[in-house]
Amino acid sequence: MILIEDCGQKIHQHTIKNNYWKSQGIEAVRYPVASGDYILMNDKIKDVLDRKRKRNLEVKKMDTLGCFSISVDTKMDLMELYGCMVQSHERFRDELLLAQNNNIKLYILTENKNDVRKIEDLVFWDNPRKYIWMAEVRKVFTDLQKKWYSDENAIKFFTNKNIPIPNKDIQKVYFKQLKEIPLDDILAYLKNKKVVAYLKENKIKVRKKPMDNNSLIKSMQEMELKYGVTFLFCSPEESGKMVIELLNGNE
Repeated sequence: MILIEDCGQKIHQHTIKNNYWKSQGIEAVRYPVASGDYILMNDKIKDVLDRKRKRNLEVKKMDTLGCFSISVDTKMDLMELYGCMVQSHERFRDELLLAQNNNIKLYILTENKNDVRKIEDLVFWDNPRKYIWMAEVRKVFTDLQKKWYSDENAIKFFTNKNIPIPNKDIQKVYFKQLKEIPLDDILAYLKNKKVVAYLKENKIKVRKKPMDNNSLIKSMQEMELKYGVTFLFCSPEESGKMVIELLNGNE
């Protein structure tokens, strides 16, 4: 058995899979793959490669299109999967459409150490981007408060509106509390949209809040129905075996 690994896969970042294939006597060769990261060598692909070789031509991604019917696209972790679903949604959707339009059964296999084994398990995933976003909002909010409490025009505005200005000692305690409040408490506070609304009113830009887990699950389920893709999950140690099983039609 010969496995074709897409040239886009970074060398030395898939050693667990490669070591498994080597232990099973499976040869892995690298060529551009039209859809996904892994396909199996067959007579049609061999013919394409031979003809390219005879003419001293470089193999390109689309050269193998129409030569295979199953492909596996691996994601190194849940963060990479999330990035495809959210930050690179349109590009990712186009990849799914390419597979669908060419009758390729595409599997998205996400390796993870979070005990996620099916889409629904993502409801328990603690997305690190959530904390990055909360920390950023907290910093922007704190910086804005500091600016207002030290800006002469702001102080005049507060005075004219009969809004009390905290003295310096109280300000120090307040700002220290803003920095030290637990992130979970910040999240509970932000759910009421108090801080975000305050920032918007003052035309302070903050990056978009990360997609919540339920919305992520719904989006993936809709993609499965619309594009025929299948999302699967496994541990890094299981991925090599699963790629081969999927390519052999054993879902």
